Amino acid sequence: MNGWNGLNLLCSRALCNNILWLNQTPSPLGVVEDHPAMGEVLTTLLKDYDHASHARSGNEALKQIEQQTPDIILLDLTLPDMTGLEVAGIIRQNKKTKSTPILAMSGYPSNKECLEAGCNDFIRKPFAAPDLLDRLAS
Repeated sequence: MNGWNGLNLLCSRALCNNILWLNQTPSPLGVVEDHPAMGEVLTTLLKDYDHASHARSGNEALKQIEQQTPDIILLDLTLPDMTGLEVAGIIRQNKKTKSTPILAMSGYPSNKECLEAGCNDFIRKPFAAPDLLDRLAS
């Protein structure tokens, strides 16, 4: 996990199981993350969730979301083909997805811009597993 050595602090499997909604089925989750190591960490961390999709670019995410709308979207703001803010704007313009909750994530402080673009919440990378799971649960 080159470049993301601190992510081993995210969580152990047991911690994730204790934090996830107790006795509830997690919602389908769409993950948009282009960084391979972070994508791997998120996939491992969120494996108890029903993954509706995992996209590595904005265009790929929009196609997947159109085919199967997740209940929650975890959206990286730095993507190779467009910004996460642009993706959020397009999601908000679509009748089918306009009310889908979006949790934006970035290594740069962007809370105000995220909310203005239609995201419901923002989490700054690197983050701890309990923080991410709490945000997804709320």
